[in-house]
Amino acid sequence: MSGAQFRLRCDGCFRPVEQCYCDAITPVDTRTEFLILQHRRERTHPFNSARIAARALTNCKVVCDRNEQLAEMQLPIKPSAGLLYPSPGARLLNQVPREELPEQLVVIDGTWHQAKTLYRDVEVLRSLPCFALAPTTPGQYQIRLEPDESSLSTVEAIAAAARQMEPENDDVDRLLDGFHAMIEKQLAHPQANYSGQTVQSKRAPNLNMPKSLISGEHSLVVFYAEATPLKFVNSEQWASVKEKRRAHPMPPVYVCAQRIDLADASVGVSVADQFVRRIRPQERLTETGLRHMGLQVEDFETALSIEAFRKQWQAFLQPSDRLVAYHSSSIDLLKNARARVPIYDLLQGINYDTQRAFHGISEYLESFEKQIPPAICKGRGGQRLASAVALVRHLQGISNAG
Repeated sequence: MSGAQFRLRCDGCFRPVEQCYCDAITPVDTRTEFLILQHRRERTHPFNSARIAARALTNCKVVCDRNEQLAEMQLPIKPSAGLLYPSPGARLLNQVPREELPEQLVVIDGTWHQAKTLYRDVEVLRSLPCFALAPTTPGQYQIRLEPDESSLSTVEAIAAAARQMEPENDDVDRLLDGFHAMIEKQLAHPQANYSGQTVQSKRAPNLNMPKSLISGEHSLVVFYAEATPLKFVNSEQWASVKEKRRAHPMPPVYVCAQRIDLADASVGVSVADQFVRRIRPQERLTETGLRHMGLQVEDFETALSIEAFRKQWQAFLQPSDRLVAYHSSSIDLLKNARARVPIYDLLQGINYDTQRAFHGISEYLESFEKQIPPAICKGRGGQRLASAVALVRHLQGISNAG
């Protein structure tokens, strides 16, 4: 491989060897124990600052996993622990008497949105007393976009907390030596191009959004379809099941759609603009499959035949309708059923999450504090349709604002 294809990386900081900053990291002893709960997406980020804190602090632990795994595991949280998190009622560390300070400080590592999801999903965190910082100087994280000028990286937050909890500890300032070295080396890189902007824009520079979603030339039908859930337990079975499905395409067992009025989001959804049908499955639905879809056996007692579904789908569609599909699989399932497929756009083809920071539409919308409307139908299909409708309305709002 050429140098352009392969770059040697340091085993310590994971940066290219010419940008290694390990020499600047020195051990820092603290009375307070720090427990860093890391969002899984931060683990491999090239400029993750918690990595510096974990290497420098001699009294520090890091736990990283998916939110659901962190919620279920027995975390090494001590009875005297506190959480560094600006929840309502959080006490400012610089105003807490020394005898009331926590012996262990739990710190969440991730973007602000990721931190909010961890706090929401990991129940034990919400039982901890919360402490907050009052930064007096802007954060110095010039190589990553931050929500606002007062936002701090994880290592900056830990250093600030340590200074306020242990003002007599002169070693704490050395905690940021590695952080500053990482930034300086990156800014000095020949291809570095940082404007100094620290406020993260929620407006994507290139949404790649079809004009049809905002032109008003068509009525939009947001649409989701689901097949019989695949049964597999490992990657090998997954591959064989996918191959089987390619050889024998299956029609959908659950289809839901909603025609929306982009001109007025307050308009309720009429019965005529809703389409919710269950189709008689070609394979028996297992309890696991039903649970996966959020449905029950009784929901399929009035399921349609494929022929009846095609007729009702055709009757629902209007000449001016344009489909907005949740994903390409939904379109494939329509084709498998030999049902009508009008012109369509795919939500997965829109570059709304330019940073790839969110796990799904719902998490993306939550970062804008957008409310997902009530689902018009039950199960996973209803939830996904509701989030898709909310996303279309949100993207239209972004485009109109521009």
